[in-house]
Amino acid sequence: MIDVVWVRKRNALEHLFFSVSAMAAAVLAVQELALMHAQTPAEYGSMLRCMHVSAATMMISIVWFIRCHLRAGRSWLAWLITGLRMAILILNLSLFPNASFQEIHALREISFLGETLSAPVGAASSWRVLIHLSSVLLLVYTLDAAVVAWRQGRGRQALVLGSSILVAIILAATFSGLMVRGILPGPFIALIYLLIVFTMAFELSVDLMGPLTL
Repeated sequence: MIDVVWVRKRNALEHLFFSVSAMAAAVLAVQELALMHAQTPAEYGSMLRCMHVSAATMMISIVWFIRCHLRAGRSWLAWLITGLRMAILILNLSLFPNASFQEIHALREISFLGETLSAPVGAASSWRVLIHLSSVLLLVYTLDAAVVAWRQGRGRQALVLGSSILVAIILAATFSGLMVRGILPGPFIALIYLLIVFTMAFELSVDLMGPLTL
């Protein structure tokens, strides 16, 4: 999934950030599949801890892709999101079982799309507020960058990226909350953020083919 444009043109940083986000999404998809087939609470918690690393890598890559592609967005806000996600990672590695759960008591089997999967039963971590804050900041950052890009005459890029990230953030927050409550076997973050990855790929492809305007 490595972007061959970046391999040939190393100064095209948006292609680099796209490649990193796409690889992180692919790794996250494998981890999420293993998560939903976990056999013990410890296994579930450990896999979710690993998923935080992939999710943080993906979010940070998206932030800087927006910065490079739209040539907009407040740099201090981009660095704030980056720093916050790194802080969450440090907490995630130091907390047991992870930054999402204070404790996972057990796993219960649920039937989902004709398959038996594991859903967590436990108490949510109070540190989840930082995860929510990072998502809110990403939303604010994206909307701010989209508005600036729109005013500069890049309406298509602003509309496509802005709307896809807005939908992804809402779905991610909803599914993550359902996972913590034991309703869903996983947060389905990989599936959700693939929407953004495909949008990023579309944007880069359009740029290679030629300009389009609304």
